[in-house]
Amino acid sequence: MSSLLRKMLRTRRVDEQFLRHSEWARRLGIPLMVALAGIKSISMMLFIILPFSLTQVAGPSTVLALIFAFLIIFFTSAHLSELSCTMPKNCVQYHFAYAVIGELPAFVIAWISLVDYVAQAGLFCKAWADHFNLLFRGLPAKSLTFDVFSEDSSILSPQVDLLTVLSAVITLCLLLCSLRVVGTICVSLLAVTLLIAASCTMVAFFHSDPENWIKAEFFHYGFRGVLYSICGLCACYTGIESTSCLLEETKNPRKRISGVLSFLVLVLTTIFFVLSITFSLSTNVTALSEGIMIPEVFSVINIPAAKYMLSVCSVCALSGGVLASFLPATRVIAALCHDRLIPYARDTSTKSPYFAVLLCTVLVALCSMIQKTMLLNFVIFMAPVKIVITILLVYIQHYYPEQIGIPEETSSYKSIGKKRTRVHIDDGVSIDDSVSLVPQRVRRSEDDESEVSHSTFDTTAFLYMKATKMETERLQRRLEKEEIENENEECRPVLAKSVSQYHSMDQNQKKSSAKSKQKHAHNCVAEQCGADNDDDYNSQEVHLFANEEPELPFFSTFNSSAPRPPSPDVSFTNYYRSLRLLFLFCFFTSAFSTFLRNFGMPTTTCWLLSAGFLVIILIFTVNINRLQTNDYLYKKESKVTLFPTASLFSLFLLLLSFFESIPTRTLAHLAVVFVTGVISYFLYGYRHSKHRRTACLVIENRYSDTADDDQYCPIIGLDTSSSSND
Repeated sequence: MSSLLRKMLRTRRVDEQFLRHSEWARRLGIPLMVALAGIKSISMMLFIILPFSLTQVAGPSTVLALIFAFLIIFFTSAHLSELSCTMPKNCVQYHFAYAVIGELPAFVIAWISLVDYVAQAGLFCKAWADHFNLLFRGLPAKSLTFDVFSEDSSILSPQVDLLTVLSAVITLCLLLCSLRVVGTICVSLLAVTLLIAASCTMVAFFHSDPENWIKAEFFHYGFRGVLYSICGLCACYTGIESTSCLLEETKNPRKRISGVLSFLVLVLTTIFFVLSITFSLSTNVTALSEGIMIPEVFSVINIPAAKYMLSVCSVCALSGGVLASFLPATRVIAALCHDRLIPYARDTSTKSPYFAVLLCTVLVALCSMIQKTMLLNFVIFMAPVKIVITILLVYIQHYYPEQIGIPEETSSYKSIGKKRTRVHIDDGVSIDDSVSLVPQRVRRSEDDESEVSHSTFDTTAFLYMKATKMETERLQRRLEKEEIENENEECRPVLAKSVSQYHSMDQNQKKSSAKSKQKHAHNCVAEQCGADNDDDYNSQEVHLFANEEPELPFFSTFNSSAPRPPSPDVSFTNYYRSLRLLFLFCFFTSAFSTFLRNFGMPTTTCWLLSAGFLVIILIFTVNINRLQTNDYLYKKESKVTLFPTASLFSLFLLLLSFFESIPTRTLAHLAVVFVTGVISYFLYGYRHSKHRRTACLVIENRYSDTADDDQYCPIIGLDTSSSSND
């Protein structure tokens, strides 16, 4: 039993190559990233969640729910930033859980995310079809809608609209072009959406009347409606959470992701606040029919021109939302396929995941047969679940006694300054320690935030030169040894005379040499890693990996005010205690929410029991705050402010909203998704996992001439290797 548990909780190797060497082309700059996240969030809020919340969930109290949702998302974005900077990989939650907790929990997290992203894409396609029919007065629906299933079905939709399938097919064609093309389209659609929405909101503002809040009753649906609306509004920020699936395709994610997420949260909250206040004041929202769309509100106000303009805006916004919603789902599929946890196509390319895009299109097309209400409720209550997962992973990172991911930045990011020192080594460098050096200072745009340091220029240049020279000699010795061990003279690769000639080596000769030996050598310096040898389990893959740029050594000074690192036994004891306290905190918060839902009455007994639950939760909060974190292991690029108080506050609000308002039917659907994921893992992933046994020997910028000598550890780069529990 213990052996089976160890296999299910096996972890992956997190080394220098995995953390820093990306297999994706970094094509997403700040404008494209903001456009993808913004168009998805705004279209979800304005045309899907807002009319549902105003008419069926919370009424005018949606404005109050938005304030609590903003607090939750604001703290959660800090958690996501810290997690992304620690491990800047696509699907960061999946990879982090795989490296720390184990394979089965990681697969469940990825499975839940995949189902949620597919449901979001299906919901966007259905909403786009509805607003497209509204724009053309229902003419497409007359010829493209068919009665398929019974109207008594609680899951399947009685009618299937082919416009939903058409939107998925169009998205497939666009995604097969280029990610940059998709981002450019989203930038244009976001600009059109903001301009038209701003003009229509201004029209609605001049028809606002506070009397509508009085007629509708601000808390028309009670306290439970506010909690339900909090969950729904958390789903409106889905574009921000989706950025975690595109980190490997983002330029400089560790430096920019924190500022981008904070900017998006503030801007989106401002837009959502203006929209919710304006449309709730323009009419009595509780008197509107269920299922009404936002453009139809102007029919009630009797402004046909604004209705037409907002209908055009809805089609543009939802078109961008469909495009942006496909991307995270395809990245999750690609990650699972790469680790062989789901059936995959042998010729899948990590640069262009065509198989993942095609599979996602098929799944979204199948969602057209599911009722829109079911998809909407599922998406609303999956948002708190995924936020809780992100917070829990960051909580584990703060108390885990070993380093996870990239622990610190090198001095090149901190002390070189706006004019970063670039060292150019002359080709005629002598063999001894005397070198010819021509240092130059070149202005780099990405170092704008650094502080200038002129006093250490000579020392820095000398260390930089020495590090580069030693790296060159080590790689040259590696090539010479490979030539000696190669017994087949015909397949012997051409020996590069220097590291600068890596890119000029014959790729065909390297491939033939790799096939002739049991130990495959893949040059990561010359080209990006692929999946050419993934099917050969019996052979070893030797990855010759080097950083894109040699980095300067990291220097740190001892801080007397910082706590001394405890021993490993004490650290693990503290870690297990933090997990127990967190479990008790979540358990009592969930019990408190369930108690309020089933027995919440304005009586003395209810007030006393509620006060008792709150006191117990407060005691666990104080005990968690007294635990020592492992911040001495890291010099983080992004860090959660007020940890762990901010994390526990967000967890309390999320669990309270979730268990207080989730319908029993939706809870059953969530349980079915979880069980289905576990069954799928045991049917395929457990037996075919890429990491079920060690199959790859990674050489991380180091090499020893003789086996007896100590292995040389370079002064450049970071050694973040961790052994895997296979």
